[in-house]
Amino acid sequence: GNSGGPLFNTDGEVIGVNTAIVSPTGASVGVGFATPTSIVRPVVEQIVRFGEIRRGWLGVRLANMSRAAADRAGYDGSTGAVVTRITPNGPAARAGLRTGDVILRFNGQEVADSRALTRMVGEAAVGADAAIDIVRDGRRMQITAHIERLEETDGGGARVARDGNSDEPRRDGGPRGGRIFGIALSELDASLREEFQIEPSVQGLVVLAVDVGAENEGVLRPGDVIQAIGPQATNTIAAARAIAGRAAIGEHAIIARINRDGAVTYRRLQARS
Repeated sequence: GNSGGPLFNTDGEVIGVNTAIVSPTGASVGVGFATPTSIVRPVVEQIVRFGEIRRGWLGVRLANMSRAAADRAGYDGSTGAVVTRITPNGPAARAGLRTGDVILRFNGQEVADSRALTRMVGEAAVGADAAIDIVRDGRRMQITAHIERLEETDGGGARVARDGNSDEPRRDGGPRGGRIFGIALSELDASLREEFQIEPSVQGLVVLAVDVGAENEGVLRPGDVIQAIGPQATNTIAAARAIAGRAAIGEHAIIARINRDGAVTYRRLQARS
């Protein structure tokens, strides 16, 4: 089966969980995608232990290494993740991390890039301390951060992005925003690019919130940029609504191209709110 069924190798071992399909006809013929067991295993362990998924949170925005970032940090390597933003009063802020720091290792594991570090933090035990090796001003040092839980709800039924420096959660995009499939979206402007550290070259609709209880809860998170749904670009709310309207008539699920922290990934969205 495609949706949630196991993927076996020729020895009968489960090597993944079937997740999505790209089909030119809409039938069950096409290219299938599976989540590897290395990712699934810790999720299953958490569900068995807690009855839910608990992901770690550090409270940083990250970028991949660049020559300019390395020069600013006094670092001569090419691997690691650059801290571009720190959540006030979050775990990273309390641990003493600063913007511009280059994170080299997390709990003893080498950090290849920002995507690898994001996964490490998400899989870290909530409530545990993590050792983080960094480079700052040409000096290598280690700090300890207390990992908290990612994306707790604010009591309003949504996973929310903060509006700048305000304590009020941002739940819609104003005149440039809208909602599809239980997801609050906005067209990108300079303010949102700064808030979510989105590069000027990235085009699409930024995710502001995902309704708790919606079928797409946990698939997307604030700061994700939906660049395309199926083969069609989603640079405007009008384009996204048109795609959503057609999908609601004929399709139960669609594949979206997502830019997350500068890396492109694909997610299966349920075409219902």
